[in-house]
Amino acid sequence: MKNKLKNVQGLRALAAILVVGMHMYAIETKYSGSETLLSSFMKVGASGVDLFFIISGFIMVTVTTSSAGDYSQRPLRFIYQRGSRIYPLYWFITLATCLAWLLIPGFVRLENVSVAYVVNSFLLIPQQELPLLVVGWSLIYELYFYLVFMLFLALPRKYLRQLITSWLLLVLLGNYTIRQQPELFGPAIKLMCNPLCIEFIAGCYLALLLEQTQRWGKTTFCLGFFLLSAGWSYYYQIEYRGDIYGWERVGLFLPPYLLILYGAVAMEREQNRETPAWCIAIGDASYSLYLTHILVLSTLGRVWEPYNREGLFDNGIVLIAMFLVTVFAGLLCYRLIEKPMLDFTHRLGQRLFAKTPSLTKQSTETAAE
Repeated sequence: MKNKLKNVQGLRALAAILVVGMHMYAIETKYSGSETLLSSFMKVGASGVDLFFIISGFIMVTVTTSSAGDYSQRPLRFIYQRGSRIYPLYWFITLATCLAWLLIPGFVRLENVSVAYVVNSFLLIPQQELPLLVVGWSLIYELYFYLVFMLFLALPRKYLRQLITSWLLLVLLGNYTIRQQPELFGPAIKLMCNPLCIEFIAGCYLALLLEQTQRWGKTTFCLGFFLLSAGWSYYYQIEYRGDIYGWERVGLFLPPYLLILYGAVAMEREQNRETPAWCIAIGDASYSLYLTHILVLSTLGRVWEPYNREGLFDNGIVLIAMFLVTVFAGLLCYRLIEKPMLDFTHRLGQRLFAKTPSLTKQSTETAAE
């Protein structure tokens, strides 16, 4: 029953589309002139990343738990699977970004590029600046989450709840300390103690809760969307002040997304209510869509700019076309690039870890972030 993750894939699709919508607003503002169809409300799409983080925590607990209630993976195999899920496609798209930067002046805005910056970007090492591929900032968090969870796998699963709680307390204590004198701490420590880590931790707790109960799925799901709409409204009204430590952001989006994820999983497991196939397809391709959408949107924006006309009619047509092309590009990237990479790294992993317990290929791919 735990392997039923179709609704989670649907939520991944939602998360990716939210992020795409946010960047579509930025592209329209940049290339359409003084008139824009999309409003700054689209900035709430940033919350898609929060949903991704919560889903990651839920997935890590769910897919590493066997039917007997213990762990189904060893630490090294786990980190190999997570790393091989993130890095190959990320490197591919980052290289494409570098080529665009070299060949098309102004296409990618980069200043003071150094060897250290490039190396840190490719390896997803925390640094003050955003990576070459801007959305890579969230992958740095994901890798940190996976490294911590890898350590958890080294101990018996009966200690998992206590380990997660200890991690939560360390994040809270560390964040409090950093806020007193932030200039004393580097990017890595600030990342490790950022409140965004609590979203992953909350996802882990949610997975443990769903092992015990799956009641009130529909009610919880609807309540979550009600709270999310309220959170979005507040986010829009304050124009989001960019709190670097993320407490306001976490407070707005963590509770509703937790309820939505709980409801989605509970409805699927207990009532067999599943996300439509087209939504699952976008969810499967959500990582490709997440990595490629800025390049695609930027390209389309540059093509649109010389032909932009007064009025909003062409904006509407172009924005619809932009969205469809961006989603299609993500689906195409998944089928032609990401999935073959996953198949290759899966076969390689089977050889490297032939004697260690593992999930099935299908479960691993479904659960991958």
